[in-house]
Amino acid sequence: MKRILRTEEREISLNDIQDNQAIGIEWELGGNKTIIIRVKQSEFTGLCNESSYLSIEYSWVTSTKQEYVERALKQRKEVSAFVFEDTKELLKWFSN
Repeated sequence: MKRILRTEEREISLNDIQDNQAIGIEWELGGNKTIIIRVKQSEFTGLCNESSYLSIEYSWVTSTKQEYVERALKQRKEVSAFVFEDTKELLKWFSN
């Protein structure tokens, strides 16, 4: 897993995010998590783990994963975004 950072010390920049990558967002340290999923051709939304259930209620619909991550990072300072090696690694992170 690689963290997407907002500073100059990035491991991966926003511009390098591709729609075929496995991406997760953590809204605060130890807080709710979101995975970005494709819902249609060129349409993405977030699947969130809200307490004990999954939800898309508070998610946006964007045309790229990069756009979704950019929007999430602008929400508040405590947001972290990660790029995972594969879906298996993403789902393992999401379930913890």
